[in-house]
Amino acid sequence: MAGWQCRNWTAVIHKNCRPVLQLVPIQALGRHVVRWSAASLVVVVPAGLMMFSAHPHEFINNRVFQIKLLLIVIAGLNAWLCFIPAYIDLLRPPAGLYLNPADFFICAYYLRDHQGAGMFRLMLKWVLIVSFTGPAAAVGRSDTEALWSSLRAGGYIVLMRHAQTEAGIGDPPGFKIGDCRMQRNLSAAGRRDAKRIGEAFRIHGIAVAAVLSSQWCRCLDTAMLAFGRAEPTPMLNSMFNDEDQAQQSKIKALYRFVARRENRGNLVMVTHAANIQALTGVSPASGELVVVLPDGTDKLKVIGRLHMPGT
Repeated sequence: MAGWQCRNWTAVIHKNCRPVLQLVPIQALGRHVVRWSAASLVVVVPAGLMMFSAHPHEFINNRVFQIKLLLIVIAGLNAWLCFIPAYIDLLRPPAGLYLNPADFFICAYYLRDHQGAGMFRLMLKWVLIVSFTGPAAAVGRSDTEALWSSLRAGGYIVLMRHAQTEAGIGDPPGFKIGDCRMQRNLSAAGRRDAKRIGEAFRIHGIAVAAVLSSQWCRCLDTAMLAFGRAEPTPMLNSMFNDEDQAQQSKIKALYRFVARRENRGNLVMVTHAANIQALTGVSPASGELVVVLPDGTDKLKVIGRLHMPGT
């Protein structure tokens, strides 16, 4: 077909080469999509298998994962039975064809008029199904459910950053710990979020043995709104303006407390972003929970993170 000798889209468009406008976009774009899709499987499949091996029982018993796995199988069978020959043809470039990646913005416009666009749209649907319903897509939710399940068993430490506050950084100069009027406090949204966090614990059946809190009002309020109790604990007070010696003193006090802990139920510690980052290396969002376990006498191992929807 002579039209295949058109060297680029400018020539095709200016010469009104209609046969090529109908043929080139489907095959050229299709070749690139299929190649990138195949390459992505090299990353997605091993990653999915490793994640599955970490929590096999949770995955197998997870209804969402089962449905998504079924969709992958159906999509794969559909592609194999109906479109594999077409994909193979797409991978054979015609002699003399040249397209650069920028041309795909143009060729997408012409897909609407092509009689083979239906097949191409089905191919794209298969790519999207594999991308969004594969193991990696199920992992986020499965990991979250697995973390809730672990918390139900008890024995974990939950480091929780206080909920959202009024705008600002730190606290006003000269503030006093016992005077909430002189501190940066929870916003209305933060108070709602704190209650939502407590509700999530109740819905998932998570028992909490103790709730410790920084003496800052925003932490005490978060703990009270979420769990209905709070034990002010100086070692959880903000490290934001601390010198290194003061920061290390709080960290060591926390490690000593954790080492002496006899109650193996879940322990919630409501504190500040700077503290959680110093203890775990994680920079949490407002209201985010970082679940940890002791790792030796002077280290905490991060088990997972929980961020409530809406917080």
